[in-house]
Amino acid sequence: MKLKKLLSLVLAGVLAASVAAVSGVSAQESNPVELTVVTTNDIHGYHTYSQGSVVGLEYVAAIAQAEGADLVLDAGDTLHGQSFATVTQGESMARLLQAAGYDAMTMGNHDLNYGVARLQQLSENYVPILTGNLVNQSGEAALAQTVVKEVEGITVGVFGVYDDSLISSADTNALEGHTVTDALEYANRTAQALTDQGCDVVVCLTHNADPVTFAQQTKNIDLVVSGHQHLEYRTLLDNADGKNVFVAQNGYYLRQAGLIHLSYDAASDEITQADLEYITADQVAAEYTPDETVSNLIDTIDQQEEGILNTVIGTSPVEMPYAWEDVRRGETDIGQFVTASYLEATGADLAIENAGGIRSGLPQGEVKYGDVISISPYGNLVVTKQLTGAQIQQMLEISLDITLRNLAAYEGQLSMLEQGASSQEAQMAYPFPEESGSALQVSGAVITYDPTAEYGSRIQSVTIGGTALQAERLYTVAGNSYLVTDDTYPMLASASVAHEYGTCEEAIRDLLLQGEDAVVSAVEGRVWQVASVQPEEPVQPNPPQEQPAQPDVGEEIQEEQTPPTGDTAASLAGMALLVVSGLGLAVLVVLRKQCRKHGGCE
Repeated sequence: MKLKKLLSLVLAGVLAASVAAVSGVSAQESNPVELTVVTTNDIHGYHTYSQGSVVGLEYVAAIAQAEGADLVLDAGDTLHGQSFATVTQGESMARLLQAAGYDAMTMGNHDLNYGVARLQQLSENYVPILTGNLVNQSGEAALAQTVVKEVEGITVGVFGVYDDSLISSADTNALEGHTVTDALEYANRTAQALTDQGCDVVVCLTHNADPVTFAQQTKNIDLVVSGHQHLEYRTLLDNADGKNVFVAQNGYYLRQAGLIHLSYDAASDEITQADLEYITADQVAAEYTPDETVSNLIDTIDQQEEGILNTVIGTSPVEMPYAWEDVRRGETDIGQFVTASYLEATGADLAIENAGGIRSGLPQGEVKYGDVISISPYGNLVVTKQLTGAQIQQMLEISLDITLRNLAAYEGQLSMLEQGASSQEAQMAYPFPEESGSALQVSGAVITYDPTAEYGSRIQSVTIGGTALQAERLYTVAGNSYLVTDDTYPMLASASVAHEYGTCEEAIRDLLLQGEDAVVSAVEGRVWQVASVQPEEPVQPNPPQEQPAQPDVGEEIQEEQTPPTGDTAASLAGMALLVVSGLGLAVLVVLRKQCRKHGGCE
């Protein structure tokens, strides 16, 4: 394949010559070693080719073979997400990574949903999951730490590290008594150890909220392959020693694979050139032949799972659509349906679900088991806790504040898009709050509120079971096992678990099994009701935030972003007609479709 250079960051020849002179080796004698690395990140269970949208692991394997890849690596959030992955607790994806020739991956926050013990099994049996700063109570690494490989006559060391700041984005119950130590300290210590062992090139895999800043603070690392943000990074930076470190990230959902070419110069002992090409789903079928082994394994796994995923478990007379931003900016039918299923499963007074816990909608007509898993793919349990009425009101105040801030960010982004800004520019100017996914969907109550009031006094009234909320009374609240530990709601996180039930998908399934009348009843009526008349025109969003400082050395970040499942950003591109409803605010906006070359329009 003729490589299209999307980025070429080459140090000046004069500098290279001067470095060579200092080292006593001429430029002609240095003969840089060329390394080829294929990378993926944030696959979230997307695994097989789909025209214009998914590259597919059968093509990742083909790219690696055709391009003579020295390494095939993944930066996490790969084993979890789509029902194809979750029905086998990640084993289906791990088998495919192994068949596709992956050398290693690192742990993402959603991979951890299966628990540490499950990740240990997958790491030992299929592909090393390098996450050395995940340690047990004795301080020993719970997962694999490093992979060392001889490549093109040099030694390459690979290690993985999980950003400890992301621990709130993971299910802390899944840690099973383990802790995550400081990512930067571990990275620098491990890179030094690999260098001392004779590694010429050191590669770091990291699931990280800020890989650029992280890379700038590292030492002895040449390549950082990152995930979590769902962005496209290709930037050559100075590390803490003033040497080159290349940072790469490939977007999300396997819409493209990364093909990295590195030139390592032994004389200067650093990367002197770094090229990254994004091979998209639009390109791949025309330029490569899918790997037969991986294709056959996908077919085999599909057949093994088909009986489970295609089992019809009920019908829905109405569609309950899902969009990432919709569940964050107001109540939705799918949110009410999920929380209604928790009420049915537990008999609780109130049920809540964090917006980030809902990942798909409910189709009209036949509903299959795979549809249910896609709505709630995390394997969380339904649990109950007891809160006082005063605590419930405080919890709802917090949720309403998050929801209103989500809505303001959303409207700000829409306004910029209408003015011709790119999705990336809009998202950076009006970012969703970090805790956007903690906004609550609710069943079992009627809540009136005044969005113009000050925080702490917006909730005007709450009725549960037709009776006004009583401040001192204890109420049973149902939610998923992740949400009830979310310190966004300290009154909820600090309360003891009263009872544990089955999984969230089982609760949804059981409500579907009650029949269509139960499905319709679950979404009748509105929970949130405005207590005062809203202005005819929506409140204008706050001015754009000042753009964050960008790396000053050769960075290129693409304009495409979709929300990471740690819930820190919004996806807006590709909407033609949008009705902003919920919380009593309505805005009708007609947008031009913003088709992008990476996977088309959403």
